[in-house]
Amino acid sequence: MVFSNNSASLTITNPVKDNQFLGGRILPIKWSVQSNSPLSTALLLQKESGAIINTIAQDLSSKSGDNAYSWKIPQVLP
Repeated sequence: MVFSNNSASLTITNPVKDNQFLGGRILPIKWSVQSNSPLSTALLLQKESGAIINTIAQDLSSKSGDNAYSWKIPQVLP
């Protein structure tokens, strides 16, 4: 999944679409940034329709190159 504007590009490298994960496990979320300046990044859990289910993390400073966050998946999601 790639998100971009005129000055920055962010690509999700893990997980890939349609993977399934068990609650209670740690999921490494990885992304790559191409930008001239650091980005403020938020990780959101969304339904395919685009509706936001949960905020995983916010105010992460993403710099050019590879970035990562380890998320403990809740046992039960809303």
